[in-house]
Parts: sequence; structure tokens; C-alpha cells
Amino acid sequence: SDEKFLKSIDVRTATIVDVETTGLSYSNDEVIEIAARNIFFNSLSGKIEGIGKNKFYSLNEPNKNISPKSNKR
Repeated sequence: SDEKFLKSIDVRTATIVDVETTGLSYSNDEVIEIAARNIFFNSLSGKIEGIGKNKFYSLNEPNKNISPKSNKR
């Protein structure tokens, strides 16, 4: 369980968030996907000690086409 990692004084929790959008403009484009998951890491070494069991994931149907600029790799 997630609680076992929190018992160590050196272990901290961080939330990793991934966001996908229809383009690169915050004022004109939309979020179409978002995901989040907790990780547990040692604050002294930076080593990841575990991954939380709970996760969040959501999709949103965009109101416009996805910009070709946002598909650059």
C-alpha cells in the first residue's frame, strides 16, 4: 500500500502530471488529455522508491482540429 512508503522520514511524495493539448497557444488551444500519478522518492538520494496505486486519467473531445505544430517530434 502507499502508506508503507510514507513511514520513512526520507521518503517524499510527488505527483507526475502529463497534459496533452490541441496546440501550443494557452489562449486558443484546449487540453485534450490529462493524466496524473503519485511517486515516492528518497529526498536524500533522489531515487524513486515506488509508484502510487491510484492514478487519474481523463480525455476531452476537442472543439477543433489538432494543430500540426503540436505533433512535432
